[in-house]
Amino acid sequence: MEPSEWYINLREKISGEKKSSTDNKKPLLICCGWVDSHADTCVHFQPEGDLHTNRFVPHGGHGYYSSVKDCFGFDTTNELLANSRFHNWPSMKGFYRYSLSNYYDPYSLMAEFDNGYEWWCLGYIRNGLALELPLWEPKYR
Repeated sequence: MEPSEWYINLREKISGEKKSSTDNKKPLLICCGWVDSHADTCVHFQPEGDLHTNRFVPHGGHGYYSSVKDCFGFDTTNELLANSRFHNWPSMKGFYRYSLSNYYDPYSLMAEFDNGYEWWCLGYIRNGLALELPLWEPKYR
């Protein structure tokens, strides 16, 4: 049985619409949503002249979009935690440890409290595997 003329026309129309909807569109970068390059608040952005191997981007109210002045490069775990934004966390009541969540790309830097039963996402790290921090596992009571 031959397909009807109506069916053939519909199939060609749909095929043409699919083709035109993908023409001249560049894929979005999954991590930050930009088309041509990474946003300056993305962990994968490498500022010109910055030779650090890793990057920290603070967790903001809207995913990991933050002010670029709050982002910084670093090379070691000690260099990361020496940043002034981390000085007060260990003195807070119930602070347990810093850890890394690898549930999403990029890695998340976590502050754990109450032996790991309470946690906060502090920001995002480009290459969490390069750090000497334990992996975060959620705990529930």
